[in-house]
Formats: sequence, C-alpha cells, structure tokens
Amino acid sequence: MNKTFMIIIGKMAYEWLWDSETITVTGTTSSGTFLKTNEGRVVFLTTSNHYGPVNLIIENNFPQNWKNGDLVQVSHSQNSLIFNFRQEKYVCQIKSIWKTPPTPIKKISTNEQLSRINQAAQQLSILKNREGLASLLTAYMDKKTPLEFDSEWINSMWFRIQALREAIKDKNNTQIKFVANQLIGSGRGLTPSGDDLLSGLFFMHQRWFQDADWFNELKAPLIDQFDQKTTAVSSTLFYCATLGEADFRIQEMADVLMNDALGMQSQAINLARWGNSSGADIFLGLVLAMDCFQENQG
Repeated sequence: MNKTFMIIIGKMAYEWLWDSETITVTGTTSSGTFLKTNEGRVVFLTTSNHYGPVNLIIENNFPQNWKNGDLVQVSHSQNSLIFNFRQEKYVCQIKSIWKTPPTPIKKISTNEQLSRINQAAQQLSILKNREGLASLLTAYMDKKTPLEFDSEWINSMWFRIQALREAIKDKNNTQIKFVANQLIGSGRGLTPSGDDLLSGLFFMHQRWFQDADWFNELKAPLIDQFDQKTTAVSSTLFYCATLGEADFRIQEMADVLMNDALGMQSQAINLARWGNSSGADIFLGLVLAMDCFQENQG
C-alpha cells in the first residue's frame, strides 16, 4: 500500500535522512514520533506546525502502526523521501526545506533589552511555575544569590549556573567544561533542564556572539559528553544549537532580545509551549549568554 504526503523538513533532518538507509523508531508523544538516523541523531515526525532543524512536518497523522524499536527502510527519489515498513510505502514529497533564518543586525538600547528580558522572564516564571529552572529566572535577573531554594536540586543548579557564569566571564575553558559536565543530564524528561540551559547558551553564542571565538573549542568535547551522558533527543538538539540551528520559537525569542525592530509580542508564550520546562530552561541559557558575552562586544 502506497501513501503520499507533503512535508516541510528541517535542514538537519533532510541532510541526515538523505544519507540514511534505515531509521529506528525510538519514541512517540502526543504530537509526533522520534526517529533515530544512521548517524545516531534524532528527527521528529510531527503534525504540529512548529518549524525546526530536525522536524518533519506532515499534513496528517501517519503511520499508526510504527512501534518503538521498529526498523524502517529509507530511500529517496528526486524531491521525495520514501519510508518502507513491511508492506507499506510512505512517499513524502518535500514541499520545502526549513532553515534557521539569517541573523538580523543588533539594534536595541540597553534599557529596552533589559525590559524585554524581564518581561519574558516574568511570563515564563508564571507559565512554567516551578517546573525545571523556571524558579531561577527572576532570581538571575535580580542578580540575587539566595541562600537556599525549596529544592535541593534547584539549589545545586543555582550554584552550578553561577559557577558557569564566572567561568565564562573568566574565559576559563577548563572550568567551563567541568561545570557543563555537571549540568549535562541533570533534570527530567527527554531534554533535561541542564541540557536545555546549555543548548540555549550555545545557540545564542553561535547566533549572536561569534566574535567570542575562544568559546568554539568547547563544542566538540561537550558534544561528545552529551552523546555519552544524556538522551539521543537532547544530544541532537545540543549539536544543532552549536551550529546555530534551533526551533523557530527559540530563534524568535533570541532575536527579539537583540533587535527592537522585531515587536515583542507572544515570543515568551510560544517558547513556554516548548516541552514541559524546556522553554524556561532554554531562555535562561539565552540570558546567560547575553550576560557573559555582550559586555565584551563593541
């Protein structure tokens, strides 16, 4: 049985699938299916209209009979990806390949930028309540160092984030790697909070602060640690972040903090819909990057 679909595919998913002969079903959620490629990276088959580097957005649900561990054959023909599973063939005609848009110019006053950061931090704190690192957002913005939070885990994360901040400001790559390794895999779910924080940090650096090129040497060793210590989904997203590739909700949040021609509208609300606590965790990584790298620009 042949079925044909139109898809919008992310740049990274396109490259990985084009080079793959098989993919493995590794998990399902209410909004889609995770598929692991030959390279060990994960792509996401979804009907949600959320553009991202690893997403394959399809027009309707398919396939219902794929289960965890199933091996699916992959081939391609002209502008289509073809998935073969048992007696069924799914022909995915590529409507477009989504790429993270070019970085706009930096154009924002210090006061306007701070106002936008505080607004987004407050919104995410309310929307995510005590999930993940949400409770640290306003504390970080207020430059406070509370003696303790209600959670021992939050206390340890606060200490590590402060240590990471100081290590980055000191350009101490040895200490950065040491603290980052403590953050990798820390938290719950497919993308633990520590992973999301680091993804936000590295994405913001790659997109907006490439002048701090001394930071680049951290990418390879930390990608290796992600591959060893955390989930394949989280490792994939961090790898993309180091290349400046991320879900459009992350990209839009980052850009609106750096260019006042972009209206501050629903970016924080949209980011809050990313995972359970991931939106808040990633946002803290964005802010951490701005805090550490921005003062050395210009």
